[in-house]
Parts: sequence; structure tokens; C-alpha cells
Amino acid sequence: MKFTSLPVLSLLLAVWCSAQQPANSDSSAAHAPGKPVQQLVELTPPDGGFDGFFGQSVAIAGDTIAIESFSNNNGQGAIYLYVKPATGWKDATLTAQLTAANVSTGWLGGPVLISPDGNTIVVNGTFSNTPYPEVFVFVKPTGGWVNMTQTASLHATHGGAFDFGYSIATDGDNILVGSLGCSGDGDFSSGAAYLFVKPAGGWTDMTETAMLEETDPIGCDDYGAAVAIQGDTAVVGRTGGGMTPPVAPGALYVFTKPAGGWITMGQTAKLMAQPNRATNGLGFSVALSGSTILAPLTLTGSPRSGAYIFTKPAGGWANGAQTASLANISKGVTSIGVGIALDGSTAAVIANYRGGTTRALTLYDEPANGWQNVSMPDTTVIPSDEAPNDSLGTRAVSMSGGIIVVGAPGASRNGNAAEGAAYIFQQN
Repeated sequence: MKFTSLPVLSLLLAVWCSAQQPANSDSSAAHAPGKPVQQLVELTPPDGGFDGFFGQSVAIAGDTIAIESFSNNNGQGAIYLYVKPATGWKDATLTAQLTAANVSTGWLGGPVLISPDGNTIVVNGTFSNTPYPEVFVFVKPTGGWVNMTQTASLHATHGGAFDFGYSIATDGDNILVGSLGCSGDGDFSSGAAYLFVKPAGGWTDMTETAMLEETDPIGCDDYGAAVAIQGDTAVVGRTGGGMTPPVAPGALYVFTKPAGGWITMGQTAKLMAQPNRATNGLGFSVALSGSTILAPLTLTGSPRSGAYIFTKPAGGWANGAQTASLANISKGVTSIGVGIALDGSTAAVIANYRGGTTRALTLYDEPANGWQNVSMPDTTVIPSDEAPNDSLGTRAVSMSGGIIVVGAPGASRNGNAAEGAAYIFQQN
């Protein structure tokens, strides 16, 4: 199949590294210049078309990148896989395409996730001929990734959980799936988080192993709007309670795996933003790396609301507030946080300029003495060909080992409106 890419000849098209805070900064920590960032390549699908929305969700783990399009493949959606060539990501070509088997009307849609070892890919699926919402699991064959259909499908024991698969996370051995609940028509339930533990024989069609439950549910609270899992720690986001407006502040629920393994349980700790407001939107998105959690606030028109860092105390996770706030008071920034990622000591946060007509990838590097409040990112990158309505990075940012993948599902390419694209950056 023909692959389309747009290699970037210059090392960087639009990067600003803040060497120091502006005079009006409220930061308690000054920045050193950010690490250099290089845009390596722009990817578009070989079979792209009108409203393909390639890049609606992206994921990277080591040498594997997965990019989702919910409209390609005759309208049923597909996951496009790229494995790093010997010559580097700049020469990336399509390796394989993942699709769903035994389905009819519907689509394979985001989010898409990859396990840290690159061997397991998980994605949401919505099809009319399945009796309940499902999440599809793809396991890499012994010889490497090839065009294939799902290895297994996961669903809730009670079947039709509303918005099952709205959020997904995996570390390879565990898959955590969020369901918003509150479908209307008399259903004003709180959300849910379903945990699937890989059987000894490998992933197979199954229902959940355990439920990770909030101990203070509220109707229509959007519990499960965001999830993350890594080893013995899982995080579930809740944006608030009630229909409109929220009647409770957003929160992050942290779960620590018991010694005997994952079981249905209430949270180990509840993390909240300070100051605390019912409309802060905390819990809409979350990223976990080691002992650090990154979560943005979703207040519009307030760049100072920022993205919050929560770090694990020495004694383990406990109820608390943020460790640090990452803000962006750069000229023209109207809000931040529609997309985030966290990898080690680097946080990636998408910034909106002029109400979202332009977006940028911004990077914050953890100082040597730990995360602190800052008012400016260390590095800002705007792709050279970005245009209004590209939707750069909307819940489509992923990082691994200094490589950053950002989706632009609304980008018009090859004469097709909203064909979509994805950018690969390298932080040196």
C-alpha cells in the first residue's frame, strides 16, 4: 500500500524555549531553556478520505505507534500501526492495519492504547450488530505486527454499560475501562470503572475481573471519564456530579493493588484541586507515570487554571491536593489541557491560542528539585502546516522515550477535508 508522509527538512519550524519567566509571572521556579524538539515526520493514511479523522487518537510505546481513524476502512474504522525503521522515525511507513471482525454498521474508534512493551493494543468499538458495547484487544503475533483482526473482546458483566470504553488504559497485564453512565431516559447513574486482568493463558473474550468504585458516587458524575493504570496503581477521573451544571468538584480516585491482587474495591485516595470549585473539570483527562499524575482543569478562557501535578507521598497515596500547577500565560493563550501526556520527567500539554483557532504542543520539564508551580512551558511547538479546525492534540497526545506523537484529526490533506494527520516529534 502506498504511504504518504511529509518529512520536515528543517530541524524545527516553530519552537520557543523560555529561558526565564516574564516579569508578571507568579511562578515560584525559574526555567532553564527547554530541551530542543525536532519534528521528524507528518503521517497521513494511505487510504485516507473525506472525514476520515485519522489521528483522532494516538499511542506510542517504544518502537510502535498506533493511530486511529474511525471512518476509514469503508466507514468501520481502523488502527494504523507503524514500527520504527532501522533508519529512524523520519522514514516511517505503514507496518500493519488492525480492523474488527464479525461486525457490521459502526466503527472502531478511539481511544487507542498500547502496553509499555508494545505487544498489546486496546481500542473502543461501537457496532450495531453486537449486543453490548465492547473493547477490542489485539496481541502482537510472534513474528511481529501484521494486518489482523482482534484477539479478544471485553465487555461488562451486565452488558449495556452506557459509554463503555469512553476511556481506556492498559499496562499489558491489566486493562482499565471507563463507562460514563447517565444515558438519560431515566438513567441518571454514576459512572463506573471496569478492570480486566489478563488470564494465565493470555487475553480472551471475557467480562471484568473487578470494579474500581468511588465511595461517594453522585448521579451523572462522569466517573470513568478518564483512566490510567501502571503496575500497582490505577487512577479514575470524575469530572463532577449532576447534569448541568456540576454540583460537585472534579476529582481523581487513586487505587493501590492489594497484596492478593486486584479485587472490587473503593479508592485508596481521593485527589482534588485547590482551590476547589464545582466547575473546575478536574478528572476529564489523566496521565500516570511512575509516582506522578498529570491532570488538566477544563475551565475555558483561563490559562492560569493549568494542568496539575500530583506526586505520591513517601508513605503512599493519600487524600490530598496538587503538588504543582503548570500554567501558560504566553500571549494569545486562552486555555490549556485539551490533550496531555506524561513520560518520566516531561509533561506534554496542548495549548489553545485565540480560542482554539491555533494550537501548540507545549512541554514542561521537571526541575532537578521536583515539580513546582510554573507559569510558562519550557518549550512550545507549532507544526508548520497547522490550520484552524485541525483539532491538534484533542485527547490525542502520547509520549515514550523522548518521542511525542500528536494527532490532528481535523486536518485537510490530499484534497480531503478532515482526512487527518499525525506528527512525530523528538525531544533531544
